[in-house]
Amino acid sequence: MCGLSMIIASEGAPAANAALEASLQHMQLRQQHRGPDSGGELSFPWGSSTLVLGSRRLQILGTTQEADQPMHRSWGSKRGWLSYNGELYNYTELRNELIQQGCTFSSTSDTEVVLYALLIWGKAVLERLNGMFALVYYEANGNEVPFLLLARDRRGQKPLYYTRQQHYWLAASELQGLLASGLVKKELNQQQLMHYLHYKFAERPQTFFKDIYELEPGHYLLLKPGHQQQEGTFVPSVKLFSADELGEEEVLEKVEELMIDALLNHLQSDKPVGLFLSGGVDSTLMLALLREHAAWQLPLCFTLGNRAGDASWGTQDYQWAEKAAKQYEAYHHHLLLDADTVLSRFEELGQRQDQPIADGAWISSCLLSEHAAAKVKVVLSGAGADELFAGYHRHSAFAKYLAHQGLIKSFLPLLKSGRKLLPAGRNVPGRKQWQLMKKFGKNLSANPYQTFANFTSLSILANGTEAESISGADPLQWALDRDRQQYLISDLLALNDKSGMQWGLEMRMPYLDGPLSEYISRLPAAYLLNGGRKWILKSLLQKYGGKTYTLRSKEGFGLPFGAWVQQGKTDFLWQWLEQKEHPLHELLPPAITKELLQAHRQGKADYSQELMALALLSIWIEKNFG
Repeated sequence: MCGLSMIIASEGAPAANAALEASLQHMQLRQQHRGPDSGGELSFPWGSSTLVLGSRRLQILGTTQEADQPMHRSWGSKRGWLSYNGELYNYTELRNELIQQGCTFSSTSDTEVVLYALLIWGKAVLERLNGMFALVYYEANGNEVPFLLLARDRRGQKPLYYTRQQHYWLAASELQGLLASGLVKKELNQQQLMHYLHYKFAERPQTFFKDIYELEPGHYLLLKPGHQQQEGTFVPSVKLFSADELGEEEVLEKVEELMIDALLNHLQSDKPVGLFLSGGVDSTLMLALLREHAAWQLPLCFTLGNRAGDASWGTQDYQWAEKAAKQYEAYHHHLLLDADTVLSRFEELGQRQDQPIADGAWISSCLLSEHAAAKVKVVLSGAGADELFAGYHRHSAFAKYLAHQGLIKSFLPLLKSGRKLLPAGRNVPGRKQWQLMKKFGKNLSANPYQTFANFTSLSILANGTEAESISGADPLQWALDRDRQQYLISDLLALNDKSGMQWGLEMRMPYLDGPLSEYISRLPAAYLLNGGRKWILKSLLQKYGGKTYTLRSKEGFGLPFGAWVQQGKTDFLWQWLEQKEHPLHELLPPAITKELLQAHRQGKADYSQELMALALLSIWIEKNFG
């Protein structure tokens, strides 16, 4: 993994080259955690001005100096330089093709493969790259106008942000990297604050900072001196399989084959590899497949747990993970997260967010990543499985809603009022199930698109902006695609990248491997749910001796934050409510937070997610605009 930094000075820019290089170095320093092993900076002519390019490197594949970045190679009259953040899983295949073209390699890194591929095949090769990446590529060819290509992988696993200021055009792997340049105006994007309070994250391509944008997954930007920037996509459209193309046995065989290939590809590393193991279907299936097909390279397993008394608010993952590790003969490291451990570092970790994501998994992922990074430099994660294979409770609930929409509309007032009787805010048996039923009743609407949008929203404000009824769109397919394009990318993958990179840990997601994810994307949503949530993965896990794990209830990567609020252990997090000068007061009246706190403490409702969102937001706002 790496951290990318780039600045283009336009004509008339006030900064001299030395000042421009100093700004780049500030960006590099701010992103050093992304690439602690080496770094480099270069400058190039850009019309009558200058371009400076930097890279911080975490050595995973190719650990010699020949693989350092920015990397330079030539092909005929073409000269190319590349700063690359990511991993390419089909680099051996492309490398062999390039050798046949006449390329001579001086390293074993995938960066060199990508650089030669761009020199020879141009941006058309982006479609062939199976991996996670963000890249900045500069090419000069004799007297031709040089160009700059920026690109991001199709699933959005690696971030890339950019901004155009009065005299400068900048790009970086992190928002804080851009701000560290001293050339970017720092101004809160209040519109995105509202989106966060509804849906937990900023709405791409915008960010929490005005005039700073996130490059969309599967997109590229092409820049030339004196020309307007061009943006395009290299991702072909997806055509769903028809019903007569889908035999259950054939689908299971195909997914198993693609899963094995994906896991073997993701094990490629010159550094030790680990696995985040929850004892749920996704991670346990990965472990079972690795035990069978790559026992010689079985990864170390890492799991989070909480104290038994917090089980109804937290998770029992550690018990199931220990069972799975024992069954499949893997080494297992368990990190216990109690209130003192988590809350003593809550503010520190909240301040580490590049921009707010309202998800307690940020805290738990940071702590687990820090723990794992002491032993490995690469870790496999099950992220993406729920979105691809329809694994969330909201997916099955929405399918049932659509199947009984007429009946539900008739009883809508009764369902909405009846939810208030459910004891979701108390520590009682079945609390999580009561909470799901209560949320289902609250978020029902006569508009199916609005209903699913409500399923994904927080309860801080009234339900989010009206979801449009899309003409001709199948509501269930629309819902699954929405989760894949929004929640997966802007919450889970953003969180995984930043939490891992805080500690120099590369997080890989085998379920998002190119051939596997492309195949699953062609399976209709109704087919994915016909046998229940994630029936394909559960069937495969049963084949590998893991039936017991398919029967456990889905829990997620949660912390017992709601219990800690009721026990008074988080009171220090709400002191900002009494600070008249706190910057969040201008944006969100304190009374809203106080009302949620009171209801939660009294057990009238479970506002764990909402209070986590507000606590993280208050810390981030105070740090960046206090």
